[in-house]
Amino acid sequence: MMRLSFPDALTINPQGFETVPEGVHPGDRHVVATALAGRAQVIVTSNVRHFSPATLESDLNLLVQTPDDFLTAQWDEDRLAAAKALAGQIRALRRPPRTLEDHVAALRASRLTTFAEAVQRDRALVDREVSPRGQ
Repeated sequence: MMRLSFPDALTINPQGFETVPEGVHPGDRHVVATALAGRAQVIVTSNVRHFSPATLESDLNLLVQTPDDFLTAQWDEDRLAAAKALAGQIRALRRPPRTLEDHVAALRASRLTTFAEAVQRDRALVDREVSPRGQ
């Protein structure tokens, strides 16, 4: 499913372990090398403490963000596009169906609290996308 959904996300045999600066946990150096090989701008991880965000940003121009920070930044950058994506997720959930309130509760339960608050704050935008006119 990953290959079908994100064909460009697969990076095989990343090179560049030698360019990974100090401050990255030895067990996570491959993550930074893969990000560099894939020309990523952000590493999204709940394990930020294994990375040195300040060092990676200054040395490699690579951000390290939690999933909550990443999703909130995406929301802030383009609320309409994010609302459409979120509405598509909600509409796709049919067994059982999920309301926006259910989805926000699931976000909170997944420790995506700042993102959940942003969605809740702009709920009218998401509601319009969940139930487009004429449907």
